[in-house]
Amino acid sequence: MTTLKSILGLLEIDSGNISVAGYDPIKSPIQVKELIGYLPEESSLYESMTVKELLDFITSIRNLNPESTYKTLDHLLTVLNARKYYT
Repeated sequence: MTTLKSILGLLEIDSGNISVAGYDPIKSPIQVKELIGYLPEESSLYESMTVKELLDFITSIRNLNPESTYKTLDHLLTVLNARKYYT
């Protein structure tokens, strides 16, 4: 787990270097996290947030284009016939 946390920039290393596609996880954590999918063992969903609030939060911290994100979401809700679950 220490190696993974170091690669993700969640833990600063004592010596040596880590590079993910040319990015330093400490200096460029957002770029590294954009390249790596990581699902922690603990559930980190914010129970006080609605689905829309959580999506807004994730969109903002990952510097995603909100218009594109919601266009994709709208398409997926339509394809999956799941609009009733998104309020």
